[in-house]
Amino acid sequence: MNSPALLRCLLGSKKRAAVVVAFWVLIAGLLAGVAPALESVEDNASANLPPAASDSMKARDLVRAQLPGQDATPAIIVVRGKGTDAAASATQAVAAITSALSGTSRPDHVVSVVSTVTAPDAAAELISQDRGAQLVIVPMKGSPSDESFQNAVDKVRDLASDRAGPADVAVTGPAGIATDTVKVFSGGDKILLLATIVLVLIILLAIYRSPLMALVPLLAVGVAMRVAETLGAILADAGVLTVSSQTASIMTVLLFGVGTDYALIITARYRETLLDEPDRARAMQTAVRRTAESVLASASTIVLAMFALLVAVSPALHGFGPYLALGVAVMALVAFTFIPPWSSFWAGACSGPGAWTRPPNAVAAQASGTASPPWSHGPPSRWPRP
Repeated sequence: MNSPALLRCLLGSKKRAAVVVAFWVLIAGLLAGVAPALESVEDNASANLPPAASDSMKARDLVRAQLPGQDATPAIIVVRGKGTDAAASATQAVAAITSALSGTSRPDHVVSVVSTVTAPDAAAELISQDRGAQLVIVPMKGSPSDESFQNAVDKVRDLASDRAGPADVAVTGPAGIATDTVKVFSGGDKILLLATIVLVLIILLAIYRSPLMALVPLLAVGVAMRVAETLGAILADAGVLTVSSQTASIMTVLLFGVGTDYALIITARYRETLLDEPDRARAMQTAVRRTAESVLASASTIVLAMFALLVAVSPALHGFGPYLALGVAVMALVAFTFIPPWSSFWAGACSGPGAWTRPPNAVAAQASGTASPPWSHGPPSRWPRP
């Protein structure tokens, strides 16, 4: 970033700045077109497991070795009868549900069905004391973090509701709880992203008092997040790194934090440089050169700290490192190659009401020792034009 030729190439004119901005938008679009959806490659099951050397993992491996096929995740269907004869209503509903989940139209993930129909000897454990409610246990294969597994649970719910008649039906158990939890956190990610955008935008508007200037960090973070997510999805699909929903949520907050900081550093130096350099392109080149060392030092420190998580024994913490390091590295690259061209492209509109160039005679007055600080003159009668 200290190369004057590179800076002139990026910031030499508005046309070059527009080309650089368009390049980033094109890259983000192309990667999004070829990369799989991040949700489809997330591995939430292994990320939430305890360390491999823990006693619980050793016990799980022993059970799988001695009792193969016993690792299915059960969905528990609770059937509550209605009417004057609740017991008969529940029994009729359980028979219909068992038939639907045992037939050829059942979801692929359903392994078997345990109910009073298939296991009459277990009636004491499956029927309530008042005989008005019964349980149907449906073991399901696959990982609860997979979208296909979650779709299968939804199909079980639909089949149970359709065949239960007037009886009340609810699907719970490990399979149902896991599916509901994934849906809750999926919605939480969107709320977190929206709340972060609104909060950051309010703070930036208070700092810059310029809508276009406040959008610079948000646009930069949006581009960096899109590029980092698509690259992370490609690498996760290839088995290079592991991504979970927790990692994706942390990435959102992390990129907004570092991205806003880098944008503030660069644009603040740019506005200061405008006091001595009336040419906006040269002022931005100077600002980038002066901020390169601090921004690179910050990004390098964070990237190294993220890679330090690779020594963690917890799978969740171990998986954070590579993906978050990738995000910060992309954010630093975007900060140097997207924020300056975008700010230069909009020129005066992105300078904000607090930035103005020094009067033409200011340099000579400063050289003669008669200059007063630039802020003592107050704002000019009109703001500089782009």
